[in-house]
Amino acid sequence: MKREFNIMVFTCLGVVIALILGACIIPYVYDVSYTSGGFEPLKGIRVIIDPGHGGSDPGSIGVLGSKESLINMKIALYLREYFIDSGAEVVLTRGDGVRLGEDYGLSKAQRVEAVKGGKGDILISIHCNKFSDSSVRGIEVYYGVADSRSAELAQTISDYMNSVLETKKKRIIRSGENLYILKADNIPSVLVECGYLSNKDEELLLISDEYKKRVAQSIYCAVLKFHTLS
Repeated sequence: MKREFNIMVFTCLGVVIALILGACIIPYVYDVSYTSGGFEPLKGIRVIIDPGHGGSDPGSIGVLGSKESLINMKIALYLREYFIDSGAEVVLTRGDGVRLGEDYGLSKAQRVEAVKGGKGDILISIHCNKFSDSSVRGIEVYYGVADSRSAELAQTISDYMNSVLETKKKRIIRSGENLYILKADNIPSVLVECGYLSNKDEELLLISDEYKKRVAQSIYCAVLKFHTLS
């Protein structure tokens, strides 16, 4: 009888985990309201989101004139809502309760201090890429080396983004040992390059709010899987 009860418990747990992760597999099926009603799978987790660049530093400028810093911020704000709706605490390195979403900038030192002061469990830095060859495209994810779990988080994010966004060019994850923001704290840390603004097709996608939501969704789902299974 006890053995049958244990089997039933583990089966139920398996179903719950499958429902959580399964909701994140197909684009447009998952919705932030899925985690409402008291179900908070990321409760107790503090996520630090770093929207790259800002202020006098717009980052990359796309072939159609879009500013990386604005795209980064919008993706970060969508991502913030996904996490908050799942019970997580969120710290933005730029953007607060008064100026949330404003495109002001911080120095490298200030951003590192913002990460350290945030006392987070996970760090996600959002960026867009640029290259001299306009045919180059795709998502790239870099991982910090201070925490051994960073590579696993990066791979999970890379897999989800490539699947959900149906990218035409899949790239391997790379060490971000030389990226200053990924050295800010000893927590699982990744920097996500969400596409190439030097590629017109990818810039057109990244300009779209719907696509930015899908980018945020895929990152969120990857973090949820990472947290659930780690």
